[in-house]
Amino acid sequence: MKKRNPKVLVINNTPSEIAPLYDLLLDSCDVIFADDGETGLNIANETDIDLVLMDPIMSDTSCLELYENFATSPKTSHIPLIFVVGSLPVQQQRILNLNYN
Repeated sequence: MKKRNPKVLVINNTPSEIAPLYDLLLDSCDVIFADDGETGLNIANETDIDLVLMDPIMSDTSCLELYENFATSPKTSHIPLIFVVGSLPVQQQRILNLNYN
């Protein structure tokens, strides 16, 4: 029986940041994309996700609110969540201090 590839959910609304992640993960993972936080959370609640890669600087979603939703939901609290950023504004430094998985 063939081992299944890990399912990685990428939550990002910037196409220039999505392409490199897709290229990096394509050969070893099943990659699912969401271009906003609400869609990403819905996918994570409905799909057997192994890892979430999330842009913490999305205009449509509060990163901290989305983090709290992932961390407190029984369906998603076990999923490792990694913030992927190109640059980190000073106000986003708080994210680095969060304790999640």
